[in-house]
Amino acid sequence: MLMRVFRRLGFRAKLGLGTTAIVVVMALLSAIPASHLVSKALIRENRLRGSSLSANLAVQAVDSMLARDYLRLTNLVDEPVAGDTGVLYSFLLDSQGNVLVHSFDGGFPTDLVAVNPAGDSGVSIRLLDDRGRLIDDFAAPVTVAGSRLGTVRIGISRDNVQASINELILAIIGLSALALVLAIGAATVFARRMTLRIKLLTKSAEDMVRGELDRVTAVPPKRGCREIMDCERPQCPAYGEDDLRCWYVAGTLCPDCEGLDASEKLNSCRICKVYHENAGDEVQELAETFDVMARSLKAHIRDLTEAHERLVEQQAQLIQSQKMEAVGKLAGGVAHEINTPLGVILGYAQLLQEDCEAESQMARDIAIIEKQANVCRKIVADLLGFSRIEESSRKEMSFNDSILEAAALVRSTLTMDQVRIQEDLDERNPVIVGDGDKLKQVWINFLNNARDAMEGGGAVHIRSRLLQEENTMRAWFADTGPGMSQEIMDRIFDPFFTTKPVGKGTGLGLSVSFGIIKDHGGTIRAESPVNEDLAQSLGMDGTRGPGTVFIVDLPVRPPDHDENEDMNETT
Repeated sequence: MLMRVFRRLGFRAKLGLGTTAIVVVMALLSAIPASHLVSKALIRENRLRGSSLSANLAVQAVDSMLARDYLRLTNLVDEPVAGDTGVLYSFLLDSQGNVLVHSFDGGFPTDLVAVNPAGDSGVSIRLLDDRGRLIDDFAAPVTVAGSRLGTVRIGISRDNVQASINELILAIIGLSALALVLAIGAATVFARRMTLRIKLLTKSAEDMVRGELDRVTAVPPKRGCREIMDCERPQCPAYGEDDLRCWYVAGTLCPDCEGLDASEKLNSCRICKVYHENAGDEVQELAETFDVMARSLKAHIRDLTEAHERLVEQQAQLIQSQKMEAVGKLAGGVAHEINTPLGVILGYAQLLQEDCEAESQMARDIAIIEKQANVCRKIVADLLGFSRIEESSRKEMSFNDSILEAAALVRSTLTMDQVRIQEDLDERNPVIVGDGDKLKQVWINFLNNARDAMEGGGAVHIRSRLLQEENTMRAWFADTGPGMSQEIMDRIFDPFFTTKPVGKGTGLGLSVSFGIIKDHGGTIRAESPVNEDLAQSLGMDGTRGPGTVFIVDLPVRPPDHDENEDMNETT
């Protein structure tokens, strides 16, 4: 039961109780032996005093006993009793054991004569018990020239000795109580500081559980390693780090620990003067470990979050690719099945036109059939392009030239619709390996979509940059149109999806573009509205709608490209 109650107590209460128990036990262990030793010393001193009194009285009584001066003897035995409150009695016996003089007021107790017979030499001491009252009885022989004249007896009470012992025990108890109070006070202050630091650790652990990983628990050092070592290397990870001890920072540039792993680095740091100045106790080390763990956990969570975002993005691209591939196969099969009878219809329509008069009703009807058949033929061509049945011819080409050629093809049409084109192309005129005609088809699709999105006019901003570290070309096609909702953004690359009215589009333009970019080993994505920083870098004035931007990344050389093909084509 007591142990259960003790386990439920707080750390501060346990520390206070433990300190109190230790002080009490130590006081008892020290008070009992000390009182015993002091008692023995006081008793020994009392006996020495009694022996001295009795021996002196025996010497002084020689002359009076020889002269039989009983008055002088009476004064001699009364003097110790009157002069020392501890002396209870004093009397003098002759050589036959008869009482000559004594200091008793109410008669002499005859039984006292035989309790302590004195020897011929030395003082005999006996402890007497007078109904609970302890008395040291001293018997000293009175001798002259080896002849014994009598015996001196003195009785000294131990009450004074016991009173001194009791006073000493009380003093020990008082000092122990004072030490206990001081110890409890010191333990309380120490426990408060300890529990405060432990509460901070508990609070940090709770914050970590809630995901708050920026909290610093350990007390920051007064001087960092930069000040202690007079470091002038700002590229060191520990340079300017005020919250974390340098031996917990990886990759430091200290000459003694540079290039060491974590365990070797810590062993090397233990002999460093920075460690000796800033290292703390176990609680401090635990707090520092909490901070390091929080930072590591935050870094791992950030890496996992980024990895998860990349995984989700790649998964969405994979699903989109699989969906496009399935629809492409279906579209390719349907296009081939339709292409043959459609060619027959066009052929016979042209033959019928030759047999009819130019202005007849039949000629006009046949012209309508031919026109609509050509529309179907264009749809079939888009289906074939979407299904990627057509072979792709890749070679080295100018990335910027393909964009400029596409812009030149549609510039007049866009100008008529009050849409202007602004180019900001990479001045290095980078060269990539790709199919120029197919890429021009992608750029034209972007430009046409931008024109359709800006019915009242606007601008299309085209930008290209070579990302050398990633070996990638990136192109931006941003418009100043009304933008797109997230629901539309999720479906813009789906085949046959379009927001245009019936007859205005087939919904295959962006799907075909998606397939072409994928065939080149690149990626394509759309963002709406246009990011403010990107809009400023593109020079968009922002006077129109939020706009939409298509971002295309193409590898400079696809992984499966054979350089010998370029050499053969060049030859």
